[in-house]
Amino acid sequence: VFNAKIWSVKRGSVDLSLKSRGLGKLENGRIIKINPHKVPRIIGKEGSMINLIKDATKTEITVGQNGFVWLKGELEGERKAEEAINLIVDEAANDGLTEKVEKFLGAKVRDLPRRESNEDRDDRREREDHRRDRRDR
Repeated sequence: VFNAKIWSVKRGSVDLSLKSRGLGKLENGRIIKINPHKVPRIIGKEGSMINLIKDATKTEITVGQNGFVWLKGELEGERKAEEAINLIVDEAANDGLTEKVEKFLGAKVRDLPRRESNEDRDDRREREDHRRDRRDR
């Protein structure tokens, strides 16, 4: 199983990239499937919800826009992360979701170390690399 970024889709072809942190072959761990419409709630504003789950369970998590979620960590952490994700899926339309997830995980967002997001920087570098690759063809 691979984690790739889709750059473009054209008649009969798809441009993919594996040139970013977290992209490539997914080794070990497990994959669960959720409704793709729930992905924004799983991720949360600026990644807050997914980072809460990652930090509280000490589990690596990659959420695909297609609803596939890869979990890798200690068995108990993976199990707890999957349960937290299922809680979000089940409660996505309800108010107070963050508090419910915090209570479930036994953690508060403000108590966990702030995770620095490198996604914007990585995305910019990927776009630059992709433009350079296309120009060099």
